[in-house]
Amino acid sequence: MKKALLAIVMMLVCITYIMIRGQTYTIRVAVDDPQITAEDLHFHYEPVPEKDPLVKAEVKDGYLEATFTDLAPGRLIVDVMHGEDTIHILILFGHPGGLITYDEYFGACNGMRIIPIMLSAYIAILLYGRIRKYIILRRQTMYSYQNVRNLGLILFLCVLLLEQLTSLLNYQRMIQTVSTAVNSARSLTVLTFPFAFFGAIYLIRSNVTLLKKEGRTWRNMLGIFLGILLCFGTLAPGLIGEYLQRSTLIDVHNENGFWLYAEIAFESLISAAVAYLECILIGTIIHARRAAKAIPSFDRDYILILGCQIREDGGLTKLLQSRVDRALEFAKIQKDKTGKDIVFVPSGGKGDDEVIAEAEAMNNYLLEQGIAPDHILVENRSINTYENFRNSLELIKEHSHERPVNIAFSTTNYHVFRSGVLARGMGIDAQGIGAATRSYFWINAFIREFVAVLNSEKKLHARIIALIVAVMIACVWLIWFSATMR
Repeated sequence: MKKALLAIVMMLVCITYIMIRGQTYTIRVAVDDPQITAEDLHFHYEPVPEKDPLVKAEVKDGYLEATFTDLAPGRLIVDVMHGEDTIHILILFGHPGGLITYDEYFGACNGMRIIPIMLSAYIAILLYGRIRKYIILRRQTMYSYQNVRNLGLILFLCVLLLEQLTSLLNYQRMIQTVSTAVNSARSLTVLTFPFAFFGAIYLIRSNVTLLKKEGRTWRNMLGIFLGILLCFGTLAPGLIGEYLQRSTLIDVHNENGFWLYAEIAFESLISAAVAYLECILIGTIIHARRAAKAIPSFDRDYILILGCQIREDGGLTKLLQSRVDRALEFAKIQKDKTGKDIVFVPSGGKGDDEVIAEAEAMNNYLLEQGIAPDHILVENRSINTYENFRNSLELIKEHSHERPVNIAFSTTNYHVFRSGVLARGMGIDAQGIGAATRSYFWINAFIREFVAVLNSEKKLHARIIALIVAVMIACVWLIWFSATMR
């Protein structure tokens, strides 16, 4: 609500300033013959106004400077005549309230630079607020989908702000602000083209390897789906635009025609949606990697080891063994640095295709590695990550007699971020460590985290994309309206 009110106030300031400054407009155009003076020129108007709108006209340094005011609402065509010859045709627009614009309905006018300045300031305010929220929440926890969304929006707003600031260098008309907004999404897709295109190829390639190694499931095909989406979203607007420019199927060459602006709207909507999703994907990758590489503080009392599939003989798979080894490694480092022992909590129940519970298999491995039985709490009832945390916390509370404790958890690197988010949502303050896994699995896991991020706040992301779409449609409509009024 505060941001909406601020937008309204800044909009009113812009309108007021432009209406005050825009009551006159001075046109400066080149005069080919240096011998021509202002007295040699006369002006022909279409339609003929009731009152001559020309205030002043003079020729200096080869340029005609003509100042107009008091235009009636509508379009005024001004022929600058030298004798019987027309040396310039000027198009002016009168607006209600006395505003004058040049060349287009939303063309150049006095005071117009306040529009991109105010818009840049508003985007900067939004960016500052988003950065501030991001920093505050990141200091509190790394396990939050809000961090991903905030970082994605920061990237998106940075591109919008950069585009508006760049437009100030050569700002010529009011409609340029709208055109810049439409082009911002395209600019982001152009900037991220190498990342999106080659990343999409790498995603598809790694997913093919994953399918060969792990089997064909829809989860293992997420990378292929996203890779195709990135390729389509990155290349489709340009390819479709190029096809329509060459095609006779529909006419996109008429500057006042519907299909030209339908093409612009279509390309802009795809680019904007893909640009936003790319920003969220980048935010997901950054936070997932940060969580996977983080090391908990060396004051942990318990370390929870999240279970996964075991071998047919009851031994640990390489994936599960890497989780246990990572927990052992952390416990050793903590002991060496602080002298503090840690209690291991292997967690995982028995699946229908498993001979013993996953926790029991991990317990056996820990004992083989020389861990004392009194430093192991076995949680063998859980069937998913949620139950891993819930049931393990009950054991920890019972073992610690409800005293405050510091908890770590060990899982595969791609699973750290989501596990941390889940634990935080349950009110468990736990820090995670990640065990290495094969690269083809790690890449697909990024995609699963990305889907989880979108799903966690799907209504909010849907509203943001709907807002982007609405803004793009409004911008294209304004471009069309300004062009047709000409």
